[in-house]
Amino acid sequence: MLAAILTVGLLGVLFSQSNPKLMPEPKFSELSKDDATRLERQRAVVVAAAKRHSTASLTGTKSDLPLLRRLIDDKVLTKPQTYELQCLGVAFGDVLTSELPLRWMMVTDEYGTDPTLRFKKTTVQINALTMISK
Repeated sequence: MLAAILTVGLLGVLFSQSNPKLMPEPKFSELSKDDATRLERQRAVVVAAAKRHSTASLTGTKSDLPLLRRLIDDKVLTKPQTYELQCLGVAFGDVLTSELPLRWMMVTDEYGTDPTLRFKKTTVQINALTMISK
C-alpha cells in the first residue's frame, strides 16, 4: 500500500514538473512554531479517533499503517470529514518521514502556502495533508 501511494504521488510530482515553464518554482520554508502547533493539533485528532476505536496508539512509524487503514476501512473518518481526513494525512506523512528522506516543511506555490513533505533539498514534494481527503 505504501509503495503504491508513493509511486502514484511521485509520478504525479514528476509529471507536473515535466513542463517547468507552466509552473513557478515552489518556495520552501521551515515550519514556524504556529505551523508545528497546527500539525500537533491535527495529530491529536487522529490519536483521539484511534483511542475511541482501538487500543493501538500512534508511533509515527510504519507500524501505524494498519491502524490508519482501519480508521478508513471502518469508516471512523468518512469523506465529509475533510479536516479529520487531513489530520489522518498528517499522521500518514509522519510515517513517510520515518521511512524516507522526507521532512515536513511549508511550501508556497501557485495554490498558496501549506505543509508538505519535501524530498531532501529538491522541489519534489508529497502533499500528505490532502492525499487521503482527496
